[in-house]
Amino acid sequence: MLYKIRSKRFWLSLGIICFLTTLLPIETVQAADVKVYPACMCVENGNDTGDFNRSMYRITRTGSTGSGILLCPIVRDTVRSGSTGKESKGGIWAKAYTPGFTVKVRTYRTNSGPSIRLTLHNRAYDGSSISKVTKYAGVGHKVTEIFTKSKANSGYYLLEVEMGVNGATTKGGYAKLHSYEVVE
Repeated sequence: MLYKIRSKRFWLSLGIICFLTTLLPIETVQAADVKVYPACMCVENGNDTGDFNRSMYRITRTGSTGSGILLCPIVRDTVRSGSTGKESKGGIWAKAYTPGFTVKVRTYRTNSGPSIRLTLHNRAYDGSSISKVTKYAGVGHKVTEIFTKSKANSGYYLLEVEMGVNGATTKGGYAKLHSYEVVE
């Protein structure tokens, strides 16, 4: 008897409102996978790498020998290509789809400090190069963002941080790496 209580005009208005709400765009909820790594996760590249002063919150280059290059791992989430939970035929793993990701590198460089070159490498499973993106960190406390596109089965990613020799241009100049963040 509810239909007798309300007028036809009410039910017509309610029907129009319900219909129009189906035409509104529905926002999709997106979550970001964010991982923050301390600088102490990075390792020196090569045999003669130069001197680095390490602590739990930063790495500073202190020596003048070697390349001064740090290699920083980037852990990316993967999913199995089969839905059964068992490894698929041939052991193929598939990357969960993301159109790309950003690496935010936190550094500090004095005005007279050496340059800090940041290179994001994409390498195939056999180590061969797929692509790379390079940027330089600015003076002062900086967050440098590097964006790269990603594809399924695109190998692995690695952040390379090259710090020049401290005090090379002016006494007292220095460069530090504090942390890096990966946002997928």
